[in-house]
Amino acid sequence: MTAGLYATIGVRVREILAEAQRLGTGDPLPRNMLGEMLLADELRHELVPGKLGPDARDAVGRLYEYKVTNERVSGEHEGQVWFKFSEGRDPSRIERKYGGLAGVICAHRRQYVSAFDLILFVPPRAIAADLVAKQRGGGRAEASYPVSTLRRLGAVPIANASDLDAVLRAMP
Repeated sequence: MTAGLYATIGVRVREILAEAQRLGTGDPLPRNMLGEMLLADELRHELVPGKLGPDARDAVGRLYEYKVTNERVSGEHEGQVWFKFSEGRDPSRIERKYGGLAGVICAHRRQYVSAFDLILFVPPRAIAADLVAKQRGGGRAEASYPVSTLRRLGAVPIANASDLDAVLRAMP
């Protein structure tokens, strides 16, 4: 292995870590926070510090859960994009978490590309109800949703902050 093979990446990652510390967002490496940072930038949101609770807030204080991936599954569902929800087995916890959100934002970007090729707004009550139903039906603590299921739950594609604002204005 060549010494310094990752030197350029290392310098940039250290810069990212220093900036994250300055902004108070927490360490971006453990929980896909780099993807969340890209999404927050795209939607003009601010990340919420901490591992529990919402991931981001908009300029008027509405809260959002982010699900960001750069992977596509293989095997039976080759090429599909799936989003994981790991919310535990307590239905009241799920209802509390999603009940305080303006939305769930699921986003996919190709590996090594910072632009998103898919951003979906998912109504939080719809995903919460589905997660609770899965738990009450003896489901696992972790649920994975393909894009088609999210669309069945009311997900709509958005491209930017203006699209998101339009979707939120149209909601009852």
